[in-house]
Amino acid sequence: MRKLHNPRRVERLLRSAIDAFELDLEDTPVLTEAASGPFVVTPLLAALAGSPRVVACTRDSPYGGAAEVASNTQEWAQRLGVAAALDVSSAPAADHAPDALLVTNLGFVRPIDEAFVSRLPPGAAVALMWETWEHRPGDVDVAACRAHDVPVLGTDESDPRLEQFGYVGLVAVRLLLEAEVEVYRSRVAVVGTDPFGAAVAQAVESLGGEVVRLVPEHPGWTAPLAAAPGPVDAVVLAEHRLATGLVGGADGLDPAWLASLGTPLVHLSGAVDDSLLEAAGVPKLPERRVPPRVMTVTTDLVGPRPVVDLHAAGLRVGQALVEGMRRFGDPAKAEAYALETSPAMGWEPNPGR
Repeated sequence: MRKLHNPRRVERLLRSAIDAFELDLEDTPVLTEAASGPFVVTPLLAALAGSPRVVACTRDSPYGGAAEVASNTQEWAQRLGVAAALDVSSAPAADHAPDALLVTNLGFVRPIDEAFVSRLPPGAAVALMWETWEHRPGDVDVAACRAHDVPVLGTDESDPRLEQFGYVGLVAVRLLLEAEVEVYRSRVAVVGTDPFGAAVAQAVESLGGEVVRLVPEHPGWTAPLAAAPGPVDAVVLAEHRLATGLVGGADGLDPAWLASLGTPLVHLSGAVDDSLLEAAGVPKLPERRVPPRVMTVTTDLVGPRPVVDLHAAGLRVGQALVEGMRRFGDPAKAEAYALETSPAMGWEPNPGR
């Protein structure tokens, strides 16, 4: 199981994020997850911010066993002086729903379905640790939340205290370096709509690389390849909005062309036919297979700060939603309040992002 190895820095990051987002969870019981690596931080943030009871759900996963995760989380809680407020549980998260006012949408809490939501107490809220356009219905049943008067909002990852997409670009750079592509003076094709495509392109260009942008669903989106004066050194697939197949088929990149590059396909996010890549002899970095709109690796690849800041911001959104319910007793008014007072993101279309 992956662990964090710089506890002093991590503690500084936790306390700094709590201060930056004015996180105060006094009188707010929290239901979240306990996980490995940097994802241990979420229940710690909630407890450090004053929550009287934090239940952190966990279970066995490819990233670590439940017992290991529980032990690591409890060691951190002891170190930070919040052990009395934090319980790690292997029971289904829904079992703890009746006692939770703030629920996060993280992996070991999901799915937050109708049966889960129906068990939440009056005044409870669900905070999403990502932007609302990333919503997958199987993770959180927003209609059920509406039916049970549970407010639910996402987190604005472009908030000046976050700037999460800058880390997306750094993840791509790290993967390029692992693929033995120097970035500096390299020619990189970046496949993806914004915000991921723009983030990767900006990172490559800032390090002296040349970028060919390939934007799926734009007319003739593969045309820049035909017009390119020479080959590219790498292709980065960074498509997080669309479920469209981007490798093979009538509208996808030709695996034979990818094979001719002699470099792995750097796969950050986006729909890929792994069997076609294998048949063409194209290696993929990372090797992990994921469905559309799921990242092969997350921003913690470059360090714990992006996770600490994002989860502190998500908890702050939840704090505002709970405060709004206490003030108004109405989920719509609670969401409006959170949008005004926290780094929350609403559900309106966001075409520019």
